Amino acid sequence: MALMMTAQGGVLPQVCVEGRQHCTTCRLRSSTASNSAFIAQSPANGVWNFLHKCNSQLSHFIITNLKMKDILNLDDVKLVVDCFYDKVRNDKLLKDVFNNVIQDRWPTHLEKMYRFWQTVLLDEHTYHGSPFVPHAKLPVGIEHFNQWLNLFYETVDENFEGEKAERMKWQGQRMAEMFHSKIEYYKNNPSIPLL
Repeated sequence: MALMMTAQGGVLPQVCVEGRQHCTTCRLRSSTASNSAFIAQSPANGVWNFLHKCNSQLSHFIITNLKMKDILNLDDVKLVVDCFYDKVRNDKLLKDVFNNVIQDRWPTHLEKMYRFWQTVLLDEHTYHGSPFVPHAKLPVGIEHFNQWLNLFYETVDENFEGEKAERMKWQGQRMAEMFHSKIEYYKNNPSIPLL
């Protein structure tokens, strides 16, 4: 998925929509399938921006209300979690680690992640358990955690900004550091039981 920089430095994902009949900005009709429209969307705040290569090869870009909102509710949490894990499942470094462990249990894993972040960010206590234990024996190193964090930050920043978005990134960094440290500890001390 391509990214487009906004006038205020934000990044919006671009989704190509083929076969649009006409440009809603200039009302010019597309004469060929190669004249595709690009919808730059920020689904978190419902703002749709429109970029279209018209027949004249001029581009129209309308920017409206680029201020993104903060994470406010469970739907916002689900958006971040779903977008993030879509990236993880397709990332060349991370996909095998996650897909080999989770296999066909992705819906269960996602539900658990929704509850975890709902508890952490929204103070709605729906998650119970120990997040580290399922990760203790993963075949991962610092490079996996760095990529995980890159994708995590990217996903949050593409969709939200504000106090809870920053808290989510901070908590993600904290978890990555703790998990990496504990995994390395247990690798080096296999006789010590998991806590």
